[in-house]
Amino acid sequence: MNDVATQAGNDELTQIAAQCVMCGLCLPHCPSYRVEKNEADSPRGRLALMASIARNGAEAVGAASLDRCLACGACETVCPPKVQFVRAITLTRKNHIPAGESRIGFATRLLVRTPLLLAAMSRIAVRTRYWLPRSLRRQLNLDGIACTFREGRPMSTTPRLCARGKAVTTLMAGCGARVIEHAATAAVELIAGACGQALRVDRVHCCGALDAHLGIASHGTDGSSRDATATMVSINTGCATQWRERADPGSTSGIATWLDTILAEGQLTLAPQPLRVALHIPCSQQVLTEEVAAMRRLIGRVPGAELVALPANPHCCGAAGTYFLNQPAAAQKLSNEIARQIIALRSDLVVSANGGCRIQLAQALHESGCSIRVIHPAQLIAESICRP
Repeated sequence: MNDVATQAGNDELTQIAAQCVMCGLCLPHCPSYRVEKNEADSPRGRLALMASIARNGAEAVGAASLDRCLACGACETVCPPKVQFVRAITLTRKNHIPAGESRIGFATRLLVRTPLLLAAMSRIAVRTRYWLPRSLRRQLNLDGIACTFREGRPMSTTPRLCARGKAVTTLMAGCGARVIEHAATAAVELIAGACGQALRVDRVHCCGALDAHLGIASHGTDGSSRDATATMVSINTGCATQWRERADPGSTSGIATWLDTILAEGQLTLAPQPLRVALHIPCSQQVLTEEVAAMRRLIGRVPGAELVALPANPHCCGAAGTYFLNQPAAAQKLSNEIARQIIALRSDLVVSANGGCRIQLAQALHESGCSIRVIHPAQLIAESICRP
């Protein structure tokens, strides 16, 4: 990055940090602070450090506290002066100090660039996981991934014929299409077929969210190479947020909005599902307010389904891109806390629109000896479709 752009970023970072009034209202809402109970790991402590870095350049002292930040934005939701903390941590990581990575995190991020190899190695790791050290098996969320693979393909239904010339919907499934979004992708295909929509699944283009989350130059695919004539729908909330930042904000719809529109138009008839459904809202979906509302409506549209709201804290499950690989101790504490909440609420099912969150929660529930399914909202809808 050139000096002019860096200086502009430093000026913006300094202005953001100056808005913090040090009130501390955000502390109980910061997931990593809940784990560490250390002032340096609080939003205000990190803002002070980032302001110092903007003035004096990168410094090693205290950088670990920035590495432990999930960049979830929970602090912003309760901040009286509305300090843009996520923008500040993004500028710091991009211009000065990228978030630290473990060897496993680095290797995984490289594998993501080759989706077929990632899928093959994931399946091998799942099959051999019982021979791996327990700590490694937990860090890699192999039991959670195994649960995702076991979901398989939803029940088939008779597809309708697509009207000639009907607009095509492109499902941006990306690098996770064959691993964490395997069952979800199949569910979307089934739904599209059931309501006669023309669907194309894009398993090639990568949004680059994992790189961006760390502050590393993105290796994602250039969005301009996508089919500009098709309606874009992102299967994963993290990808949806990233695509909107890299392209026209209105170019990519979230999966919850797409599903909600289909059901609102009466294109599908759903069978009763008498289930207590715990709704998990990923951090990346919190900023997409229309998606949060759509997720809640989706549960309400399934006859017999009861929406179970999870407590506001700890807010983040600890997945956060590759955070669960780079900061496993903190990530596991956060997911274990949410798993205990899910169990205490007597949930029959957990729904989340982020694949990383689903395997993180599925792993924690598995470790707790609980068999509650953690699925994508498209799976819930696909499994509820009335069959002829």
